[in-house]
Amino acid sequence: LQDEEVNKNPFDALDSLKVKKPKVTPLLPHEVKLILDTAQGWFKNYLALGFMTGMRVGEIVALKWENVNLEHREIYVCASKAKGIEGATKTESSVRYIPIVDTLVPFIESQKKLTGDKEYVFINQYGKSFYDYKNIGRHHWNVLLKECGIEHRRMYEMRHACATNLLMSGRYSVNEIASVLGHTTPQMLFQRYT
Repeated sequence: LQDEEVNKNPFDALDSLKVKKPKVTPLLPHEVKLILDTAQGWFKNYLALGFMTGMRVGEIVALKWENVNLEHREIYVCASKAKGIEGATKTESSVRYIPIVDTLVPFIESQKKLTGDKEYVFINQYGKSFYDYKNIGRHHWNVLLKECGIEHRRMYEMRHACATNLLMSGRYSVNEIASVLGHTTPQMLFQRYT
């Protein structure tokens, strides 16, 4: 068309493909409790962080101890990791401070005993940071869901469970919840979680 070999763009007649959004099925509070009661060791701490902060799974894998401040009760989220590459968070607004709620403190303290002398909060059996979250999902999350008798869900549902449970609690404004999740506006909450 630009070279004037054809007078009409043949792709103009095609409809855009519909992007299929994944089905969001957040875990209910009793399922979260069962999962946390069943999980062990570092994975229990990993799950607690996901369920209580709403961090994306790539953000959890990239979390370093220098960004966890128990004294000020906050986590600074500034990186994500996927396919072995650590980089920026999903969006600019995803760089944020997340409050550490009281119920999360024991899990962070437990993890500090396990990896507090390392750079990353969560490390693999070789003492290195995880390549990404997919192996954790395959080798730990899926096994745990089966053990708990819970229908399969993506590990990302920890984030959805956090958002849904915060909304249902009625203790936080939608703006506060959007900020914790790294959204610039509450619009995503209404589209995805309500």
